[in-house]
Amino acid sequence: MVFLAPFDLTTVNIETAGGSDNKSEAVLKVVPIAVFDLIEKYRNQGQPQSTSQEFVEKNTN
Repeated sequence: MVFLAPFDLTTVNIETAGGSDNKSEAVLKVVPIAVFDLIEKYRNQGQPQSTSQEFVEKNTN
């Protein structure tokens, strides 16, 4: 939703592994981008954050 961007808002679709293929389990229609960033931080926590260059260096040496 383009009209949310000027207000630093976004829409978040929440899907889980056990959900249906074509439908989100929850839709948060108006969320501050700061909250979205916090959700992403926790979602990505513990996952490696390597860049493609780091991948190339590791696999060519």
